[in-house]
Amino acid sequence: MPIGGLDFIRKRFEYRIFDDDVFKASWTDEVISEPRFRNSINSGPGELIIRLSRSFDDFGEDDDVKLNNRVDLWVYDRQVPNGKLIYRGFISGYRPILDGNKEYVEVTALNYVFELSHYMLEDASGNTKVAYLSYDPSDILRDAIVKYRANGGTLNYTPTSIQNTNTTVTYTFNTNTVREAIDKCVELAPEGWYWTVGTDSIIYFKPKEAVSAHKFQIGRHISKMETWRRIEDVVNKVYFTGNTTVSGTGLYRKYSNTGSIASYGMHAVNMTDGRVSITGTADTMANRMINNKKDPEIRTALTLLDNNGTYQYKGYDIESVLPGETIQILNIKQGVKTTSLWGIMIWGTDVWGATLAYTAADVIQIMSIDYTPDALAIEATSRLPDISKRIEDIDRNLTSLQVKDNPTAPVAG
Repeated sequence: MPIGGLDFIRKRFEYRIFDDDVFKASWTDEVISEPRFRNSINSGPGELIIRLSRSFDDFGEDDDVKLNNRVDLWVYDRQVPNGKLIYRGFISGYRPILDGNKEYVEVTALNYVFELSHYMLEDASGNTKVAYLSYDPSDILRDAIVKYRANGGTLNYTPTSIQNTNTTVTYTFNTNTVREAIDKCVELAPEGWYWTVGTDSIIYFKPKEAVSAHKFQIGRHISKMETWRRIEDVVNKVYFTGNTTVSGTGLYRKYSNTGSIASYGMHAVNMTDGRVSITGTADTMANRMINNKKDPEIRTALTLLDNNGTYQYKGYDIESVLPGETIQILNIKQGVKTTSLWGIMIWGTDVWGATLAYTAADVIQIMSIDYTPDALAIEATSRLPDISKRIEDIDRNLTSLQVKDNPTAPVAG
């Protein structure tokens, strides 16, 4: 309703609960927490914590509050008065809490992307050794999803959600999870390709867009922003070790970018994957890393205001922004000190520096978003992040090396 002549629309949320696709309840009037979750590129939405105003000893356990029940989170605001689905997941845990005279139930929901790490990549015969000879990485991804769904998986793809890379690779998986297979498809694809999971539980695989999907203005849309440039993770030389033998034969190659070495010094890394035996596959993986990391990274963190409030001409439709999309920052000034629309910041060469200012205004890609009802925290970069950086991923790669020569199928114990 209008307030002070402004088109004020109060944002509201609805949580719809399903048990095997059968509608159970709507938690619209019982939720006492605000929705907050993270969504990342080459991954999907994270956990969503929901607090229900229910009694400690009578809260609908095994009815609507039941493990594996589906949770759909809908938002209603100025842009979508009829509602929009912004999160879909399943109840992975719950705990009733008694705190003095307060009683409530805390429910944890996880997106279905978490399933991918719980399913092994195996064919209809139960074989965990799956070979792909001269495949487009996109076709490998499609086949992995088909095999995962055959075992009961939830996520799916459509004829248009997975685009073709128009490249060919050869790779053999052995005792790998579906999540590991999807991550490997990104490594096998050319530079710039990534995957995400939509709110519709559809997997998307596509290249970075050259044209920005969103344009944000300092002062009107952006309340906070910082940009930095770093060189420590530049890679301009790769030593690639593939399938080798004890006698010292096999696949061992090196790749380099002389222009990057001349500009930033030598930054060499070892890249190892014992399942690679084809030179073309090694070329794709090594060149992808060099092309992606030969230049310093420009990273930008910003906070985007929501436009549902008393200031209808400020803010942005934050529910329309997704990880993987490209953005462009407007109003970045260089050469002339100009007060921003906020009136509290000075944008000029003394702040950003010549190269950084221009680059910050270039088209960059969203790595992750942190959603809250009133604002969206965005982390964007001039290049895609690595697939494997965590300790558990390093352990996963070690395990993959250890099981690469496993038999085709396990023996039932």
